[in-house]
Amino acid sequence: MKKRNAAQRRLAGQYKAKTVMFQTTLFLLAWYSLTTTLFGSTVDVFLSDCKSFFHDAASFLQTFIGWTIDAGQSVAQISTKIPNPFIAGMVYWLFLILVVGICGRDGYWRY
Repeated sequence: MKKRNAAQRRLAGQYKAKTVMFQTTLFLLAWYSLTTTLFGSTVDVFLSDCKSFFHDAASFLQTFIGWTIDAGQSVAQISTKIPNPFIAGMVYWLFLILVVGICGRDGYWRY
């Protein structure tokens, strides 16, 4: 039992050291890329690139959210367009199970 606890503490220490090393490396890479970008280019070019990047990112998000809303509205209207209430209920529950299954599979609702 003591050997197991000692091994567990040793592995936990190694894991913590590797995590700190990884985080430090990421910080240094971010710092290096930021400083070389700021000092290697003129301010006008950098600001123009930033504006272009954020404009394109916002445009993509707006388009993606619009597609998601349109798809959700289309799926929500499927069960109301089926004349048989029993079949409409089955389609509703199948879609619900599909959505919950996809979210549960990716680990969104795991503890």
